[in-house]
Amino acid sequence: MTHPDLSLQSLPLFTTQRPVAAPRASVQTTELVRVEGRIAELVLAFCAGRVGQTFHLAELNAYVSERVQVAPDSPRRILSQLRKTGQVAAECVSRSESLWRVA
Repeated sequence: MTHPDLSLQSLPLFTTQRPVAAPRASVQTTELVRVEGRIAELVLAFCAGRVGQTFHLAELNAYVSERVQVAPDSPRRILSQLRKTGQVAAECVSRSESLWRVA
């Protein structure tokens, strides 16, 4: 005979809910953040030295890749992110030529 006030759900030992673990950053995620931060620093330095000038994306890629190992499109992608957040004032002058100007 079972007690009317007892059920498996009322006993913490037999709960059906699993505890929720705090999310952990994976090693890959941590590395990605570190590398993107380094690329962003290099893109900002590149642009700071070219205020009022134009440049081709190949120049930016060469500058960054000489200093850190990157995927081919990473500097352009980071440049776009920095533009969106207002950290760098650069504009695309000619998309077909990949020509940009730093304001």
